[in-house]
Amino acid sequence: MLEGNGQRRSFLSWVGGKSLLAEKIIPLIPSHKCYVEAFAGAAWVLFKKPESRAEVINDINVDLVTLYRVGAARFYYLIRSRFSSNLNSPSLGISTHRGPRLNLLRIEEELSAAHLRLAGVYIENLHFEKLIDRYDRAHTFFYLDPPYYGCENHYGKGLFKRSDFAVLAARLARLKGRFIMSINDTPEIRNLFGRFRIREVATRYTVGQADKGKEVVELLVMNYKPGPQQPRK
Repeated sequence: MLEGNGQRRSFLSWVGGKSLLAEKIIPLIPSHKCYVEAFAGAAWVLFKKPESRAEVINDINVDLVTLYRVGAARFYYLIRSRFSSNLNSPSLGISTHRGPRLNLLRIEEELSAAHLRLAGVYIENLHFEKLIDRYDRAHTFFYLDPPYYGCENHYGKGLFKRSDFAVLAARLARLKGRFIMSINDTPEIRNLFGRFRIREVATRYTVGQADKGKEVVELLVMNYKPGPQQPRK
């Protein structure tokens, strides 16, 4: 799907989606042959960035993976209609100031446009450790967008535990490829991932009644020093 400025965008709204932060992440991506998103969600970075030779998106949520693979219209309707795209809330979003966000007549068009972009993408439904093991090569770049520290259950209870941050940090320390991880700024995160390069970036929340539009600082954690963007080979 295209935005008003002609750029591609994700067809989903998603808890913690990186629609704004993607613009700051993409210029930092190094030269690579294989691009992997380990916690895809709405896959904003994938949809906005130039295509890579090989691409992979992964999510532990089975319904979301099914949507990406075959176009599950019922789940798409629920995600687009729920308040703040909250997976744990059954309430549908309403407003007395505007119409619904989802145009029922355009569901087929929006899903078709998304699947054209995803036609050459591997779509996985794996735990992040198994995914990293499967695709870790010297020429692979990983973008990781795990749940915020302290918000682990917002994507479904038990899918990502707080202890998984330590597991992730240990696995990334052995990575053959390169990675960027976006995460909220907390002392615990800085401690767990302090061995890597950490950059602070300003962004704004795009969901949530109280915090929508609020400027916050997030962390980009990397295992390399980003330089001028190189052409993808």
